[in-house]
Amino acid sequence: FEEGDITRETAEVLTVLDRPPVNPLNGHVHKAFIPAYKLRPWKTLAAWDARRDELFREMNDKVFRGFPKTKVPFDVAKTKEGGWTSRYADSFHVEFTTEEGIRVNGQLYIPRTKKSSSPALIYAKGADDVIYPTDQDSLLPAFASHVILVLEPRATGYPVITNYKMTAIRMTTALIGCTIESMQLWDILRSVDYLIEGEGLKLDGISVYGRRHMGALALYAAGFDKRI
Repeated sequence: FEEGDITRETAEVLTVLDRPPVNPLNGHVHKAFIPAYKLRPWKTLAAWDARRDELFREMNDKVFRGFPKTKVPFDVAKTKEGGWTSRYADSFHVEFTTEEGIRVNGQLYIPRTKKSSSPALIYAKGADDVIYPTDQDSLLPAFASHVILVLEPRATGYPVITNYKMTAIRMTTALIGCTIESMQLWDILRSVDYLIEGEGLKLDGISVYGRRHMGALALYAAGFDKRI
């Protein structure tokens, strides 16, 4: 492609103002676009419940509108694991579908108790947490009493994602109206359904644990799913 001759304009022709403005807005114009939200005291539970419903409507419509509209079958792949964790609980490597074309991995530990139900702990691993599948020392105290799912949401597990790849993923997720974090949150929410529906486990309580930004996603998960 040949652009032809390009004539450069002089600085005098391109100049808009003859002097700098006295009070330029460039440095803080972003603060003028959207006014800061003024906190309001919620004096009654009914008033707070109404505000809570309003917040979740806005989050569903604006923040997490990329959530899938339908839930696909889990199509579970499950293999029994040995190693030191099998001394304390029935240990499995699991893989299941959270949305069309997306498979996530995890380790499932089921306590060897005769109780009809157990509490569950979902550990949502972040990219910095993935070392070895058997690196579960911090969970040892819960093996005897809890169903434990160590979940690797998308964009956290193997193969290692470089900063270059992560940047590309973040840009492309924006093109479809999502963020990596919103997709990871969906994986966490579906993991709750997986334990109950996919594994048929009877749970008398569900907790979600996460480090760094995964801890924030755990809070969102608890807001969206009252079982947590």
